[in-house]
Amino acid sequence: MLEDEENDGHDREEVDENDDYILGPRIPGTPQTKVERYLRMRARGRTLFPSNWYQNMRLFFELSDEALDNGQQELVPALLEDVKENASVCSYDNRRAIVERFIRLYEKTYISKADVLSVFQIIDRDEDLEHLLPESFRVRGIYKLIGQYPTPDLDIKIYPYFVPGLLQMLPYERDATYASHCKTLWPLFAITLDYATVGRQRAALEIFQRLVQTNHLATSAVHRSDLRSDDFVTIVLSAMTRSCLAWNWRRRAFALVLRALQLSAPPLAPPLVAHVMWVLRALLDAAADRDDLRLAANALVMLFDRAAPHLVDEDTVQLFYEHARRLDELPLLEELFNAALRAYELEDGPPAPDADADADADPDARPPGPRPPLGAGLVRFLEFLVLERRNVHLARRLAQQVAAAEIDVPAPLRGRLVALAAEYGFAGDARRLWERWTAAPAPERDFVAGSPGTMLKMVSLYANLIRRAVEDNRGVHMGATVNRRRRSRFIGRHRKLEVDEGEAELGAGEEGEGKVVEGESTEAEEADAGEEAPADGASEADVTAEDLDAQSVSSAKAFNWLRPRDPPEPGELEQKAIEGVWKAMEELALPEEWDEGWEVFDTKVDEHLLDLRAFAERVLNEFKYRHASLTELDHFALGALARAHFMLGKVRMGFEVFLVISKIGAKYDMYDVNIALSALASRSPHTAARLMKRMQDSGLKLNAVSYGTVIHQAILHEDMALVKQLFRRAYDSGIKQLSFKTLGTLLRAAISTQTDAAVSLDSAEEVLDLLLDRNSVPTTNMGRDCVVAALQADHPIMAYRFWKMMLKGKVEWDDEMQTRTRALIARRIKDHTRLGFLDPDRARVMLGQLREDDASVTRRRYQRAQPLKPGGARIVARARRGGHGRAR
Repeated sequence: MLEDEENDGHDREEVDENDDYILGPRIPGTPQTKVERYLRMRARGRTLFPSNWYQNMRLFFELSDEALDNGQQELVPALLEDVKENASVCSYDNRRAIVERFIRLYEKTYISKADVLSVFQIIDRDEDLEHLLPESFRVRGIYKLIGQYPTPDLDIKIYPYFVPGLLQMLPYERDATYASHCKTLWPLFAITLDYATVGRQRAALEIFQRLVQTNHLATSAVHRSDLRSDDFVTIVLSAMTRSCLAWNWRRRAFALVLRALQLSAPPLAPPLVAHVMWVLRALLDAAADRDDLRLAANALVMLFDRAAPHLVDEDTVQLFYEHARRLDELPLLEELFNAALRAYELEDGPPAPDADADADADPDARPPGPRPPLGAGLVRFLEFLVLERRNVHLARRLAQQVAAAEIDVPAPLRGRLVALAAEYGFAGDARRLWERWTAAPAPERDFVAGSPGTMLKMVSLYANLIRRAVEDNRGVHMGATVNRRRRSRFIGRHRKLEVDEGEAELGAGEEGEGKVVEGESTEAEEADAGEEAPADGASEADVTAEDLDAQSVSSAKAFNWLRPRDPPEPGELEQKAIEGVWKAMEELALPEEWDEGWEVFDTKVDEHLLDLRAFAERVLNEFKYRHASLTELDHFALGALARAHFMLGKVRMGFEVFLVISKIGAKYDMYDVNIALSALASRSPHTAARLMKRMQDSGLKLNAVSYGTVIHQAILHEDMALVKQLFRRAYDSGIKQLSFKTLGTLLRAAISTQTDAAVSLDSAEEVLDLLLDRNSVPTTNMGRDCVVAALQADHPIMAYRFWKMMLKGKVEWDDEMQTRTRALIARRIKDHTRLGFLDPDRARVMLGQLREDDASVTRRRYQRAQPLKPGGARIVARARRGGHGRAR
């Protein structure tokens, strides 16, 4: 035993000596592992090959095992380079072992396809390729290869090293039923298709004939394929996909389709497109799941990108839409519809820029475009686009297709579709659809003309368009602060929905596009109030402050009923609040602002304005005609009707509708109160605030929408003292939802025009101070909006203040957007200093905080030009984040 141990020690010592001979002697104080010694050896230009084959191959396997088992990927490039340079002179067995080892590295994605090809190329082409690799290596290697994205230039060069061995593994089966159990069949299908699509027909035909001879294609598939077709790719694909479907290889049949689409050059041949559609239909007709739907979406998108769109079967596309709705995979539907639109635009050209603006445009003048989803799927898809994806552009194109192609929609869904189109400003298409469907026979037309939600959205949209038309005729700028009172004399005030940036895309058609808000918040907006500030009814006209105070005192006498007393009945306080608003409106209203008196003061009424007003009146009258007796309407419908009257300046009729609510036995709620309150606030926010105080003292619980409505109107009337008072009252009442969204009104006014922008900016700063005093946390987007507004108002000091309060320390310092923002502020500060508008010492302090002063700029340029010392990167990074490193 001792002798054996001595022999083992001698062997180990001899091995170590041989390793030292190959890898080089150990150097004291340097790494001793074989991996690091080998890398050092390669750096000196030495190689494992070609001396001492046995010992060198043992070291090669040990090193490759280190890469495979321990993840030391830094070894792989050195071993690969060593093999490519020197292994060609090795024996066949050694080269075969080397190839096997690199196939294992390829399976773990340690090397690329190009590396695999270079390793294969050390094998002489005249050697026995059928037995080059063991069967397990052949199968594993080829499955890895075809599982990656096709790269024809490399794949076609690698296939010859696998194909002979795969064909040698094909058994000669008498019954094709068992062919599907052969492991090599699926790789041969993919290789044959690749050969066919890149033009290697002879190579593809050899494999195809071998498959037929060995009965590895379904007999029915061969018979049903059109072997006389001129398109060779279609023949091959048809036989193989039909065989896959016969063996229930549904996913593999689809994988072949995707492979053919990826490798075929556009435009695709019509026979190929027709067969792909047949496979898609077979896949979707079965119980398609989410994975099947994703595969189908990929194939259809590629078809629209690579083939003429009219070749794509519409019935199959509609079947896909149905499955997408059933499985709630609407993002796939969005992707496909967008691809179809692109394809039709490339073929026929985009629609005219004003196609959606002109309600009288000829639908036949538009490109036909793809058919959208039908039935309930159409409305669900439109809701998904505008409510979940905020993809207003695609929603507008969808509405265009529905209107232009006269797509039939189930009658119960038509009202909802028109309401969505109107809500998001698709004026021309909403009008076309409304007119088409209200001309239908009863009872179909009642679903549109008699729908309160549809009526309200349409009236809201066209009331907004009327306001724009009046402004254009009167020469009034929409965003001008000084014209707010003037423009509100002619019709009830209507405003655009204040959306977060990126949520909506506003068009500019002849009839106008863009989402508009009607009279009050929806229930969802009530939960996030502060931004919602409804604005229905007429405004205050040119009334002096003294007259306004006198009117407020006078109207306060009508509020005597609002006194604390025993707990009221449900709805009683709300009813009295609405009655009080009506009385206040009667005292504030001017004669010309009632009902139809708006035309008297339009000195430049044109046909377009008359058409808009006539259509808005028509929508309202059609609704009332369908509901001759108001007492038959429910609470919601009556509220919608009242709001519609307010929007068109019919204040008296709106309040008369409100009184019907009590006649039908319904109880008023805060929803109704806020509608009425918005009409009063648009005329006189001061009176509305005074009335709110009385309501609250009487026990009525106002919500955030109530305060947001009046605050919004107070901002528009530039009554910042009232804004502050309402903010304090809201917070004292426990309403915390009022947030920086309220600031959006002023910021948009300041950004939209240079006229009086500084006035709006001063008001915005006051609101900001008030919110900060209440410990509200601003968003970085709001901070950026404030900075932009200040810069457009040419107010660099305020821009710097907004940056310091809302952006500094809250965003990544090196972010590209923030870097550009600081540079713009600094440039404007320097300009004002050079012109003498700004004190130089104050400017130096602000530039130092922005790190845009001369010293900071010089230091930054020097640091960029110098290489960093060890640890320097951490110091600079900490300094940029605002830390206290030495770099500061």
